[in-house]
Amino acid sequence: MKLELGKHCLVVLSVLMAFQAKSALSQCTQDGPCKCTSDKGTLDLTPITGNPPFSDQSDSSGSWLFSYSPCTPFTEGSMECTNVAACQVSADMSQTYPTGTVDSATFGQGSDGSTQVTYASTDSSGTTRTTIVTLTCDETADPGTLNVVGEDPNNAAHYDMTLTSKHACFSGSGPGPGPGPNPGPGGGSDGLSVGSILCIVLIATLFVYVAAGIAIQKGVRKASGKEVIPNYTVWSAVPGLIKEGVQFTFRGCKGSSSYDKV
Repeated sequence: MKLELGKHCLVVLSVLMAFQAKSALSQCTQDGPCKCTSDKGTLDLTPITGNPPFSDQSDSSGSWLFSYSPCTPFTEGSMECTNVAACQVSADMSQTYPTGTVDSATFGQGSDGSTQVTYASTDSSGTTRTTIVTLTCDETADPGTLNVVGEDPNNAAHYDMTLTSKHACFSGSGPGPGPGPNPGPGGGSDGLSVGSILCIVLIATLFVYVAAGIAIQKGVRKASGKEVIPNYTVWSAVPGLIKEGVQFTFRGCKGSSSYDKV
């Protein structure tokens, strides 16, 4: 049986694990309905206040108006939109539906890596509506602007919005050790992020591996030239393996139906 299949799948698995690790580092740990913290820092929507701060914003069709308040519940129109975070009203004001409550807020990550907040609410008829707000950082926008896309054509009762604001930016450098007894002016240090620590450990390990390997190759095995590089044969094959792995990914992880002749 061909052994190349296992080699290619190993490379593909390594690439997928790298993407998964990056995604895990970027995920935001929620702290209440308005705040979350990741390796990039802290994102806090609390300063966005109003009743609501974004009111009667038209969707792309012009048929519906949406209001949104990320942190403070508001009431609009009929009793359906009472103490909500998001509300949908028809352009003629004849229909009103809740599309999310503040306490239902859940921070997550979009397919493009963006930070999103998802809200949900169930009306008196039992219909549950969901609002997904994508957060876009703009240091000059305070409180910011709300762009309402409207209902997802492929997912009924799901509504998409984009909030562009300075409060949608991450501040600091992520969670780290608290300030010492004398943090000095301006507070304590933000500390190192998880990603920074992993990079430092990786670089230090690689340096020790190369230095010790060269010393052993030259001192013990009396190697010279490129052979002083530890496991040179293995490392020289890595670029080719990566290339083959990428090509194999696009072809799909399918084995050959034939076997090598014995």
